[in-house]
Amino acid sequence: MGKVLVPMLADFAQVVTTGRIDGDIQLDLSVMSPVYFEKDIDVVIHLAAHFGGKKPEEIMDAEKINVLGTLQLCRAAVEANVKHFIFVSSIYSQAKSESPLYSSYALSKRHAEEVAQYFCERNPLILTILRPSQLYGSTEDFRKHQPFFYAMADQGERGRDIALQGKHDALRNFLHTEDLAHIISKVVQQRLAGTYSCQYPSDTSISEIARAAIQAFNSKGQVFFQEEMDEIMDNVFPIDDELFRRLNYYPAISIKEGMKRIALTRTLQA
Repeated sequence: MGKVLVPMLADFAQVVTTGRIDGDIQLDLSVMSPVYFEKDIDVVIHLAAHFGGKKPEEIMDAEKINVLGTLQLCRAAVEANVKHFIFVSSIYSQAKSESPLYSSYALSKRHAEEVAQYFCERNPLILTILRPSQLYGSTEDFRKHQPFFYAMADQGERGRDIALQGKHDALRNFLHTEDLAHIISKVVQQRLAGTYSCQYPSDTSISEIARAAIQAFNSKGQVFFQEEMDEIMDNVFPIDDELFRRLNYYPAISIKEGMKRIALTRTLQA
C-alpha cells in the first residue's frame, strides 16, 4: 500500500517512510522497543499489520503487532507533538464472534481501534480510523492476501474457463489501492477525524469478477458454476458512504477497470 500512497502524498508533502526492510527509518513493531519520531512530523499514517492465523503464536503476534504496535505508534506521535494519527484498520474489525469472517486478524484490528481511540481521547492527538474492504492493485503485491481474485485474473490471462463453486453467486467488495491512496491523501489534507467504513460503493458478485477478468484479457473463456460443489459464502459488510460524502470523493476504479489495469501492467512487464 505504501508504494502507491507515497507518490500521491509527495505531491503536497514531504514524506518519511518507515518499515522493517524498506523505508527511510527502520521500524519493527514485532520488537517491543521504544519508537521515536522526529519533532517536525505533522501526520503519522499507520499501515502496518499482522494478518493473524489460528496457531497460538500467530494469535499472539497479531495482538502484539496490531494492538501493542498501534499503541507504541500513538505514544511516539504524542511525544513528538504529531497533530494527526491515521490508522488504516480493516472492515473485518466489525465481524461478530458468530460470523465465519471472525478471526484473530479481525479481533486484533478491533482491539487496535479501541486502544487507539482510548489513547487519543486522553491525549492531544487527532485520530482517523479507516476500515477498507478487501484491497487489490494493478501489481502482484496483494496476491498473497487475495489469491482468489488474482487466480481469476490468471485464468483470464491464460484464456481458460473460470469455474465457480456451488450455485450461489457470492458477493465481494474490493477496493483498488489507488482509490484508497486518494482517500488517505484527502483525509490528510482535510484533517478529517473519526471512524469510517471505506468500501467500494457497491458490492460485486464473483461471476462479475470472473467476467471482468475474461474481458480484460480478451479471452474466449467462459464462466460456469460447479453446482455439485460446496457453496461460496458472501464476504461483505453493510456499505456506508459517510466518509466519501465528507471528502467529496468516491472510489472510481470499478472491478472492470481494475482488471484492465492488471492486464495492462502484465502486458508492459512481459
